[in-house]
Amino acid sequence: MISLKNIGPGTVIAAAFIGPGTITMCSIAGTMYGLDLMWALLFSLIMTTVLQLTAAKIGLITQKGLSSNLLDSFDNLVFKYLALALVLSAILIGNTAYEAGNISGGVLGVSSIFGKLSYSYNGFIINLYSLLVGLLAISWLIGFCDFIYWKQKVNREGFNWSSINNEPSVFNFSNNCKT
Repeated sequence: MISLKNIGPGTVIAAAFIGPGTITMCSIAGTMYGLDLMWALLFSLIMTTVLQLTAAKIGLITQKGLSSNLLDSFDNLVFKYLALALVLSAILIGNTAYEAGNISGGVLGVSSIFGKLSYSYNGFIINLYSLLVGLLAISWLIGFCDFIYWKQKVNREGFNWSSINNEPSVFNFSNNCKT
């Protein structure tokens, strides 16, 4: 029997980073282009390594994170807020694209197993699996936020069975996901 105790954190990080969208798109690209895109893989590996090493060296030398170094590099308050806005928008756009890719990959996988399920309304074709997978992702996010809320409450106050019925539910968004 194979022992799983030595697989390390890299496997968990790779499983979280490489989602169904990445696997689906890489499979499609591999079947369409074969090894013709190997240069792109090599280029992206080199550039990712250079960027990560540079970020690590900056952090080691300055003993600060990238965001602190970025804010410290600007004296003008307008440029600081502009840099902050650019970083936050890049994070928002990047995460949105990443999750859209994961949802699209999940939809392609579900469609390949169960066939297409779509609805046409005034010339618009709506893939119902997209709605299903998107709602599933949102419900998991809400459940995770509710879990974090309860974990923080238990760490703060200790566990009390009688307080369960008096607490907000998953659908009360005003109290969930607060740190």
